Amino acid sequence: MILCHKRKAIRPKEKMKLLPYEHFKITTHLGGDEAVRKLEDAIQPRRLIKFVGTSQKPYEGEFDGSHFEVTRIIGYSNSFLPLIKGDLGLNNGGCSISVSMRPHALVIAFMSLILIQLGFLFLALLISFVSSLVRTEAADPIPFLGVCGMFALVYALFFGGFKSEAVKSKEFFQELFAVDQVEELP
Repeated sequence: MILCHKRKAIRPKEKMKLLPYEHFKITTHLGGDEAVRKLEDAIQPRRLIKFVGTSQKPYEGEFDGSHFEVTRIIGYSNSFLPLIKGDLGLNNGGCSISVSMRPHALVIAFMSLILIQLGFLFLALLISFVSSLVRTEAADPIPFLGVCGMFALVYALFFGGFKSEAVKSKEFFQELFAVDQVEELP
């Protein structure tokens, strides 16, 4: 939960997330019509050709008045750019916006395949390393450590590429809706 006090956010300690996924609920004092207007001002329809013309809006996608599916418009390439889905709901004296962010399904599948293969290679090298220790032969830990390093690097690229963009989008939505409260959802 993030509480804003005079434009300064008070952030409690966040739990370390192991998967590139964000889900949170924004509560704001803005009315439903004003929240819809702000979203309409921030979202443009998807363009087929990305490099034609400049965009005046920060997000592109679809918005039907209560549900939106968007991605941030960036001037560089990032395969881990979050797909952002959200739903607006009215509550007492304001509205709430439930937002979830995740990488594209093909990116998740591709990165999972790479990480699974590295995991199997890790297990094979670990079994080989342990069996050579049991036979009292000299065991070389370098291949084993190399695979650990490759796994860590691929995971860091995957998670870091997603997280850097997710943080920007989360801050944008908090600013856009003049946030009263943000609740992290499981």
